[in-house]
Amino acid sequence: MNKLGIFAAAMLALSVGQTANADITFTQAQLAALTFDSTSGTPVVLTGFANLPAPTHADGTPMGGIQGIIQETSSTFGGAFNILYGVDVAIDATGNNNLTLEFSNDNNSTWLGGLWVEDGSGARVVGPTTALPALGPPGIPTRLSVSLAGIDASDIVKIGVIIGAENLGTAPDPSAVDAAHMSFAPVPEPGTMILWGTFAALGGVPALRRRRQA
Repeated sequence: MNKLGIFAAAMLALSVGQTANADITFTQAQLAALTFDSTSGTPVVLTGFANLPAPTHADGTPMGGIQGIIQETSSTFGGAFNILYGVDVAIDATGNNNLTLEFSNDNNSTWLGGLWVEDGSGARVVGPTTALPALGPPGIPTRLSVSLAGIDASDIVKIGVIIGAENLGTAPDPSAVDAAHMSFAPVPEPGTMILWGTFAALGGVPALRRRRQA
């Protein structure tokens, strides 16, 4: 079998075998549709919300992800809060374990990131938040996830992200009062990454070009 035949066989095998026991992620369209859902913790005033494709800072510096949220906040120092953003979906995730997404903290203060998911009965799982250090723009992607256990994975109606303020008084670099700059990117499917690794190992584009020229 030639290289293209091997690649095609690998594509078929992976397309059949990568559907169960994996993670789900957001599409770019779903990220672009994220809107405010709720807050928790210290009361916070939110202004200046923007959900931007190919997001950049005011000086033109790109953010780390392909879709970004900028959120102005005003809160009392010494408190902490989470802001939930979500999008309506209709997903049957039967056989999948987690919702996952890549976060980039593009702000110069430490912010928290996390994920949440809700099923058709209204049951909601709000995942733990993870501190994303102030690395300066653009942020370095960090992969976060939330378990689908505890909800009906066959009837997911909302998925969302969490941006949290680490404003606890003892934090060395508290978030609020500040503006959150967080960007996101879907997590590539394992099958896709394996596929392109196989393609590269087989000679990739040069192999295709040689075949076309023959």
